[in-house]
Amino acid sequence: MASRNHLIESLFSALFGVILLVLAIPAVGLRIAARLVPSELWNDRGQTLSCLLLIYALLFFATSLYLFQRTSKSPPLWALLRREFIERSRRLLSFLRRLPETFPRLLPVPLLMLMGLGAIVRLKFLDQPMRYDESYTYIEYINRAPQYLFLYSDPNNHVGHTLLVKLSTLIFGSSPICLRFPAILAGLCSILVGFHVAKRMFSQNAGYFFAALIALFPYFILYDTNGRGYSLVVLLSLIQILLSLRSDQELPSPLPFAFVTACGLFVMPSYLFFAAGIVLWLVVIRTLMNGSGLELLKRFLIRYSMACLLLTFVVYSPVILASNGISPIVANRFVEPLSWGEFVLELPSHLAETVQMMSRGIPTVGLALLVLCFLVGTITSIRKSNWQAALFFPTVVLGGLAVLILKRAIPFDRTWIFLLPIFLLQVANGFVECLTMFRRSPERTLQLVQVVSFMMVLGMSFFLIRDDVITKFEDTGSYPEAEDLAKLLVELDQSGESIGMSNPLLSVPLNYYLSQLGVESVSVAEKEDDPMIYLLGREERPKEFDVGAYLLEQEFEQTSVYRQR
Repeated sequence: MASRNHLIESLFSALFGVILLVLAIPAVGLRIAARLVPSELWNDRGQTLSCLLLIYALLFFATSLYLFQRTSKSPPLWALLRREFIERSRRLLSFLRRLPETFPRLLPVPLLMLMGLGAIVRLKFLDQPMRYDESYTYIEYINRAPQYLFLYSDPNNHVGHTLLVKLSTLIFGSSPICLRFPAILAGLCSILVGFHVAKRMFSQNAGYFFAALIALFPYFILYDTNGRGYSLVVLLSLIQILLSLRSDQELPSPLPFAFVTACGLFVMPSYLFFAAGIVLWLVVIRTLMNGSGLELLKRFLIRYSMACLLLTFVVYSPVILASNGISPIVANRFVEPLSWGEFVLELPSHLAETVQMMSRGIPTVGLALLVLCFLVGTITSIRKSNWQAALFFPTVVLGGLAVLILKRAIPFDRTWIFLLPIFLLQVANGFVECLTMFRRSPERTLQLVQVVSFMMVLGMSFFLIRDDVITKFEDTGSYPEAEDLAKLLVELDQSGESIGMSNPLLSVPLNYYLSQLGVESVSVAEKEDDPMIYLLGREERPKEFDVGAYLLEQEFEQTSVYRQR
């Protein structure tokens, strides 16, 4: 029998459902939405808005029925939420009070030094020329009305990261450094979280070496200094790993675990690859370690799945509305399934290219040592029956591949960036195991690991900065001359005009820099437009370009600027 409190909660929930049901009527909901947020986007989104409101109304009705059938012995929902809030607040206050004592353990001095070196090398590349993808994100989503932040017209919009970049631009401005501030902050936090992941899974020694690997790895530095969401994906995946490594060998709490998954999916839908992998790892490990706890595992999976679906739906609701449906998110041209024959033929080359792209900037000897340490770490984990470490990398790979096979669409190589820290985690374990073979005391081993980690990051940073390695990577579209070309166009009084370009993609970073100069953007001229200015790549000679009709105005390293006679 439901108590009075349960009836009140049930009625309030049903009332909210009725209100949403009324708002789901297109004539009502659209009129209110247009008054609250005036935008041309509402013109053809009436059906999508009605569907979303109808789903929320059904959720409130379902909640109302659940509250009504609760017995009088169970406490009201508001009381449970109040108790949970008070408990969480007490834990937070307790943590803050103990912070001066625990800070040296959370952020020891050697780790702080590694983070400092990692910050220095990233700051060097933070002001590198803007790349195509991050320029496109700024022009199409950030530098427009707020509702465009949620528009998923193209997978280029990593919505969760885009919101953080928007916040950064509102506070600091729209320079390349400001656009990349959320990415570098996530990258530096990954060094800290990575230390605690390796420390909890293996040892403090492995933690320092793993932090050093994250700090120096070129592929991480590339995306920590690129205004995209990949560094945030690495951070969230490490946080989710940390949540799963409980000292009591219990399963992670479903709600926080689902919350991190929803945040990752909000950054980019391809986070599903990692989510599938880590869930598979949890299932395999808990089945091996605690066969009698399968009922607990089932309950965890059900609660996690339900919470994950609900939270993901909530955070993606504005995206679904702005994009006028779910198709742009799950069925855009980049994720259209291939035929089985095409997929099987392209998969091996895709995987090989992914490995090659991720390992750039590392000397061949260094790559050989990384592979050797990975094998040593895996073999040692198996010998010690540390199955959660031994099976971590292969199960996450299998989980990701399962999603890939179900979708049958070849993703970008950077989609797999979450695998790199998992691989390096076992590398760190293998390196420490190699050191222990020398039978040194624990104190000497710790000192040696710290010194090697520091010198390794220092040496790699010097090499990357000296050879300008990161700037030379062409990932996500590299156009290092875009800023100089924009200044030249302003001098030639060509801003706002149609410009001929042998590479139309150049127009995006070019228009970013024109916007920074406070002038109108340029458009790519069609063949019949007879443009006054033509930007021609050194190795390119399009058919529509009439050499005799143009004079060479200025030459850059990769681009020649021609002006009509």
